[in-house]
Amino acid sequence: MSFDIPNKDASELAAVDGVDVYSTPIENCIHCLCPNYAFEPFQDPDVRKALAYAIPYEAIFQTAAYGRGAPMWGGSAEITDIAWPRKSPYMTDMAKAREHMAASGFASGFEVPLSISLDLADWMEPTALLLQEAFAALGINTQIEKIPGANWRTAALVEKRLPLHLENFGGWLNTPDYYFFWAYKDGHLFNSSNYRNEEIEELVDTTLHMPMDDPAYAPKIKRMFEIAFEDLPRIPLWQPALNVAMNGADGYEFWFHRQLDVRPLTAVG
Repeated sequence: MSFDIPNKDASELAAVDGVDVYSTPIENCIHCLCPNYAFEPFQDPDVRKALAYAIPYEAIFQTAAYGRGAPMWGGSAEITDIAWPRKSPYMTDMAKAREHMAASGFASGFEVPLSISLDLADWMEPTALLLQEAFAALGINTQIEKIPGANWRTAALVEKRLPLHLENFGGWLNTPDYYFFWAYKDGHLFNSSNYRNEEIEELVDTTLHMPMDDPAYAPKIKRMFEIAFEDLPRIPLWQPALNVAMNGADGYEFWFHRQLDVRPLTAVG
């Protein structure tokens, strides 16, 4: 058994006779592009929406994820349920991206570093290269800043000083209110975008300890989704997969903590 293997290896091993590959989307985990509200251009909602429409989602998913995981783009604009993680209503549409850019206060473009962690370069670097090319068409010129893994947490999550960066928070508790608690509340660790919305603050505090079968829960969660997709402090790309390859073993089970449970495993043959 080979556990937590890269997407590229999973894709190649899946074609080998006798090897079983399991690629399970990781619960409550989303790879995102994060525009930092502390950077003036990203305080403009039209700039943020221009980014969301310019992203080459399918190319990124195939190049960086090798098609493994779950797409997080192209969802319905109407929110009728509280399924989570959920697709954003954005998709690649350069005409809309240019419209939003032209309507913004930065129509002539700007320069901004696009930061990635070297520890996560297997998916962040190909993603960043495709983003760099797409954003250049809007006049947004990026230089890819490669930050050593040892410094990434401090720069992105503690100091929250990266104007534009990729991020991969995932929570063990598979509920949207838990994800929003860590990634959307002002000052919380994984809110690397320096985002604050008073309604989100109130909704998260209210739903976090509310039973999910409470009649008031679903409407509040839907409202959180609406605000998040309008404000775009985190632009969802895809839900990553945990990849496991097996040859001569059986009984693998995925667990939310992303660790291997050997108890159900058996030898085959």
